[in-house]
Amino acid sequence: MDLYPEALVSGQLMNVKNIIYRLLHSFNDLGIKFLDGVIVLGDSQKKRLMKYSNWSLVDKQSLVVPPWDNRTFAKNKSGINLLRHRLNLSNKRVILYAGNLGNAHSYKDIIKAAEICLNYKYEWVFLFVCRGKKKKELEKQSSNLNNIRIRDYVSPKDSASLLHLADCHLITMEDGWEGVVV
Repeated sequence: MDLYPEALVSGQLMNVKNIIYRLLHSFNDLGIKFLDGVIVLGDSQKKRLMKYSNWSLVDKQSLVVPPWDNRTFAKNKSGINLLRHRLNLSNKRVILYAGNLGNAHSYKDIIKAAEICLNYKYEWVFLFVCRGKKKKELEKQSSNLNNIRIRDYVSPKDSASLLHLADCHLITMEDGWEGVVV
């Protein structure tokens, strides 16, 4: 799902002038010549791939297929969200970040928003249901904010309840990662 070696540049592990980057980029470009087709995970990713000189050879055989889960999650017919109750969120408004919190994702602006909500006494809870490299940093930097809650992924049977308990969903991405991760 991630585009390499572009992810190494976005993650500031190397720059485009690095010999290893140029070599890996050349291998990708050469490999593109031998493809019968390409499944691209979004328009931003396709835009990045179009920078390869051999992309024109497969462009007509490429297909954009977003990797999103299009299943419909039915609401609980009783209207009671048991997960909301178990997480002690019954009388709260919830802003949810659910998923990976890795190098490509940001959270610092969310912490600022949580601070503002506390200062103005807004009753919002910022719930992070996540894993990833930045989770520990988030836990440290938000430890003094009682309106930020961080927990591990829920079980698959609770996925629908998790998605339905949110009043607002957040999706984040650090600058420069567009089309590299989806």
